[in-house]
Amino acid sequence: MFAGADLTREKLVTALESMKDVDLGFGPEFKVRYSTDDHKAFNQVELTAVDGGGIEPLASLAFLKKQ
Repeated sequence: MFAGADLTREKLVTALESMKDVDLGFGPEFKVRYSTDDHKAFNQVELTAVDGGGIEPLASLAFLKKQ
């Protein structure tokens, strides 16, 4: 995904729309996918917190007990 040196809105949108199943490190179920008719990165959202440089799901709430 590259928009080029002379960035324009159109080039940025084209570059984003070329993203297909990009893994950002949030786990296999959270891969970024854009298309010309779908501009939301994920189809689901999971509450998380950054703890010690890592990502901790809020569902566990284990990170709160450390404080």
